[in-house]
Amino acid sequence: MKCRNFSTPGRPPPVTDLAPRSLSGLLLTLAQGSSAQAPLYTFLGDDGEESVWSASELDVRARRIASALSERGAVGERVLLLYPPGLDYIAGFFGCLYAGAVAVPAYPPDPMRLERTLPRLRAIIQDAKATVVLTTSGILELSDFVFEQAPDFRALHWMATDSLPEGGEREWVAPELG
Repeated sequence: MKCRNFSTPGRPPPVTDLAPRSLSGLLLTLAQGSSAQAPLYTFLGDDGEESVWSASELDVRARRIASALSERGAVGERVLLLYPPGLDYIAGFFGCLYAGAVAVPAYPPDPMRLERTLPRLRAIIQDAKATVVLTTSGILELSDFVFEQAPDFRALHWMATDSLPEGGEREWVAPELG
């Protein structure tokens, strides 16, 4: 897979390079446009709390995730998205697109029903041949409990995308997409 580096660190590539060919190009177009700060995604939680991200905010988070995925050699690999419902899932999905990785969505295991949810999750991981898991820091904190029940999950590279350090998005290199 070919990669291109753009001369201005921290800035998305020119819209003309990706816009007409991909979902990631569409997000880049929106993030560079006049309505970059307008609400793009809104999530209404069970408690009625509303979370809103603009195209610009989503673009920065997706580039940060993509940079971390690329750093770990996940370009072209299958990446399990293990998120509760919310905007972090959207960022993980676009992060995979920005990295040239294949997103494999799955529900996180239910700690109260591990005997039922772990075999399903194991089957998804094995079928997809996933090597990386993107999740939240809250789910990652429960991983030791899950690893006791499923020690084979330790072989995967687990990343809490909501705790990735700021600034990583400046290292993003857009993959050459066909």
